[in-house]
Amino acid sequence: MCIIIQVWGETEMRKRRIQTSLVLIALCIYLQWGRGVSVRNTISSSWDGKRTEHMTIVANKLYIRDKEAFARKMIETCINNEFRDVRFSYDMGYPAEITMDIYTNETARRLGVRCCEVRYA
Repeated sequence: MCIIIQVWGETEMRKRRIQTSLVLIALCIYLQWGRGVSVRNTISSSWDGKRTEHMTIVANKLYIRDKEAFARKMIETCINNEFRDVRFSYDMGYPAEITMDIYTNETARRLGVRCCEVRYA
């Protein structure tokens, strides 16, 4: 039976720490900016000639710093029908009201921790 013990020198440890730090930084960058917004659920309803859209949006970010700017961007994306996951039919006109439940990531959505709720009328 042979036991091999590897003793790391100071420079090897420093290299490992730098490599680990770079991997963690790259992972954080990807988790914050590397993924697009996804729409998880949409409900369209109509009454008295008024259409409403309710949707659940997952931002796929670690955090949202400016929630108001993000909400405006999501409303603009909805009105311009530019979501990657879903297309709305605006043949009978644009909705009179748009309601969005926005979650920062999929884990927050599963836990029910909503980042913000947006209402546009």
